[in-house]
Amino acid sequence: MKRGLLLTMVAMMASTTFAQSEKLSLKVSGRGYIDGTAVVQNDQEHMPSGASISDLRIGVSGSWEKWSAKIDIGYAKKSVSFKDVYLQYNFQKNSYARIGHYAEPLGIDYMESSGNIKFIDAGIVQQAFAPGRRLGIEYIGWNKGLWVGAGAFADANFAKQRTADQASDGYSITARVAYAPIHEPGKIFHVGVAGSYRVPTAGTYSTVEGGKYTTNDRTDSYGITTGTPIISTKLNTADVDHAKHNFRVGTELIAAVDRMALQGEYIYSNTKRTDKTTLGDFKSWGAYGQVAFLLLGKPYEYSSSWARMALPKPGSLELVARFAHVDLEDPEAGLGVHSFTTNKGETLMVGRMTNQFTVGLNYYYKPFLRFKLDYDNSHLRNMKSLNYITGRIQFFF
Repeated sequence: MKRGLLLTMVAMMASTTFAQSEKLSLKVSGRGYIDGTAVVQNDQEHMPSGASISDLRIGVSGSWEKWSAKIDIGYAKKSVSFKDVYLQYNFQKNSYARIGHYAEPLGIDYMESSGNIKFIDAGIVQQAFAPGRRLGIEYIGWNKGLWVGAGAFADANFAKQRTADQASDGYSITARVAYAPIHEPGKIFHVGVAGSYRVPTAGTYSTVEGGKYTTNDRTDSYGITTGTPIISTKLNTADVDHAKHNFRVGTELIAAVDRMALQGEYIYSNTKRTDKTTLGDFKSWGAYGQVAFLLLGKPYEYSSSWARMALPKPGSLELVARFAHVDLEDPEAGLGVHSFTTNKGETLMVGRMTNQFTVGLNYYYKPFLRFKLDYDNSHLRNMKSLNYITGRIQFFF
């Protein structure tokens, strides 16, 4: 925590020092999310209601001629985490290359800022399959209708030093292409495809004597939480041991007519295993569809620079709904129905398929202040549903 605060202070002092340069443009920014969740139906007995500041960030961004950079650090939940940290070279206004820590180009809502997505949580499909932020190098370019991005990334915590007893990091190569032949205000049609080839990080095991040794065995892990930042319990998990490599492919659709908008994605994942196991390859998939309607506000617009829906204008009131399904159940891979013991001592045979239905209301009050309210229903196969209401206040500076 002290190290993160020190880095922020240094960055802010640097912004003051170098702001004297006519060619250098610097900006300090920040944001915070205040969340509260009330569990309506608590049949699973281990999902508590509560409130917290789920995100608190301070960052500095700047540009000089064709160069730009950003440092964004999070301080929420008693820990310091690095968010977007990168150096970028701008070839033109619509193309650049960058190196650092940022989101891989797969999964619309994980590429988007969490403050701009339609729901409080990006949803179970993004949680299960979208890579999120990684250390890497990437190129992005676009014109009026076409967007392309591709990069190579390390599967690692870039702020942690390596030790001799740690295993080698994995890596990934990820790319996305999106095409929007229609992108006028109130008239939007967008299709896209993304793919990622991934090699998981090798494992590290402890010996009986207390030492450690590395191994080439790799595990490809998947996990889904409840959809509220207040409850971190995982509803659905899958750990694929003896993984050789993984390939994911996603398709996406965005459309809007006047003040109504649609968005959907389908992501398929296939993890190949080594010959050290007789278990089969692990195949899984997830899909969601969402609809949004502006009760107050102007027609939806499109953001060509990121190939996604633009943020509604201040004063807009938005009604949203989403249904999502994730299937992490593959009996041939040894990840089928499994036993689960409840707090009452009951043993249930639980599947690895999760459904999530969410409705929400968003009020974009000012550019620096937004309010969100979501109702979620999450259901894991053979388990009772979890129902909860989450509210959020978002503020920016």
